Amino acid sequence: MPPLYRKLPQRASPLGGGGWGEGEQGSSPSGELSVVRQSFSTPRQEGMKQTRALARNGEKRCFCGTAGSRGFSLIELLVVLLLLGVMAGVAGPAVGRFLDSMEFKRQTGKIMAAVRYARLQAITEGRLVLMTASAEGGPPALALSGGVSEFRELDLAEDATIELDPVELGFSPEGYATPGLIILTQGERTESIFIDPLTGIPLLEDPDSE
Repeated sequence: MPPLYRKLPQRASPLGGGGWGEGEQGSSPSGELSVVRQSFSTPRQEGMKQTRALARNGEKRCFCGTAGSRGFSLIELLVVLLLLGVMAGVAGPAVGRFLDSMEFKRQTGKIMAAVRYARLQAITEGRLVLMTASAEGGPPALALSGGVSEFRELDLAEDATIELDPVELGFSPEGYATPGLIILTQGERTESIFIDPLTGIPLLEDPDSE
């Protein structure tokens, strides 16, 4: 009876190990084809074998990292904290001044909104509306009288003061207004709001200064 397989010639494998003829040999279920199987070891498997061999011999090896992946030292952390402190000391006052400036602009906008409201009420009611600063000793506010009788709270800062020049501003039904000035002061900041006599609209720049 002829053999079901033939032995392959021996050749050097590029990955190491025996030749092509080594390994397990067998035949297909039909008995017509021969199958040659060759097992190769990967570098990962070789490393695991070496680790197990070292463990059996009582030796230990650390594969957790290299010298480039070490942590931070105490001196490096202190240097970083020092730099962060210096940056916070430099940027902190600038951020505080920026926030104060934004708040001052918001207060100026509330005063200008109150002036526009007085002008609109005069036109709507068809009567003269007078505006004066509140003298009740509380927070700065604007009092409206004439065509309407209202008390306009401005929600200004505690150290803010407001002054009208003249002390009483008038808004006519035709849209005209008393030429005047509203001065807002808070700390070292001062803002002047001019009332255009022809339109009654508040302006942040004096038209006569150009």
